[in-house]
Amino acid sequence: MSVESEWVAPSFLVIMLFLTLAVYAARIYARYSVAKKGGLDDILISVAIAPVIGLTVSTILAIRIYGFQYEQSQRTEVAAAQKRKITMAIEIIYMVTTTIIKVSILILYHRMAGRLTNAFYYCVWGNLIFCGVYFASFLMGVVLICKPLSHFFDVLSKQHNMHCGNEASLLIACASVSALQDMVICALPIFLVRGLHISRRQKISLCVVFGMAFMTSVCGLLRTYYAAESYFNTEHMPRAGYNGWIWTTVETHLGVICASAPALKILFDKWFPPTRRASGMNQWRQPQLLLPVTLEDTVGQQEQETPLESIHVRHKMDVWNGPREGENPNIFTGTNVITALPPMYSAPLAS
Repeated sequence: MSVESEWVAPSFLVIMLFLTLAVYAARIYARYSVAKKGGLDDILISVAIAPVIGLTVSTILAIRIYGFQYEQSQRTEVAAAQKRKITMAIEIIYMVTTTIIKVSILILYHRMAGRLTNAFYYCVWGNLIFCGVYFASFLMGVVLICKPLSHFFDVLSKQHNMHCGNEASLLIACASVSALQDMVICALPIFLVRGLHISRRQKISLCVVFGMAFMTSVCGLLRTYYAAESYFNTEHMPRAGYNGWIWTTVETHLGVICASAPALKILFDKWFPPTRRASGMNQWRQPQLLLPVTLEDTVGQQEQETPLESIHVRHKMDVWNGPREGENPNIFTGTNVITALPPMYSAPLAS
């Protein structure tokens, strides 16, 4: 690997980290300074920022110092042990970070739903429980995969009393379940948006915003592929593992960005306010009735035209009396003449 190519992935991860921090700062500003409606989801995403930074730094150190960039034959026993330590650190930090981000997104769904349906609430709470079970089970699996734990780092040791589980199956299962969780969480807004009483255009825009989270599912699938490639294809093991850990870190960055996307709409509405509001369009685009209406008096009065400039029709056909125009008493103005009773019926009956 050339010197130039060795710096491509670290530089990309640094750029992603700064982009993630910028989006996070914009989210916090929008929720607390503009909307003044911060919630538990904002607190959780703030907690996740620290492990996101730690995961990025760990991955950069791993691919620059701790041996991810080397072939298996180029590693000494010390270098191999360092690689195993940084590998376990990345795995644990990844599970902590992604679980917090997923819980934050689910809490945002719960808050946006209001009183939607019980089924949606059950889906949200079911996914919350699923995230907790996923985190606890795979964390225990990583920590207890070798007995004692020190054997996890002694991959080149000559000892024969090492007892370790199937690490390949564990990591592939972890990546697969995480990708499945991402897909389910991305699909939940479909049911959320369908129940909201908003315009169709707003529903489409919300689906686009929440649909951005499918990028994390793509990263999860790539992570699963490279995990399988690194364990079952020995020819491409170093390169597959190298790519897999990079996509692992990118997935966490995209998780924070996608989780913050709905809050960024607040800033977008503030900086780029729509020039035409719905009320404004109703006010300035009033349909006008231009054809004259001829009324005939039931008691033989002459036909007279009603000037319909005084009849105003808005959207939803709201009609009201307009101001009197002109001084000619023979001109009917307004709409009261349309519904007025003939004189013979409007006079009181003689007793």
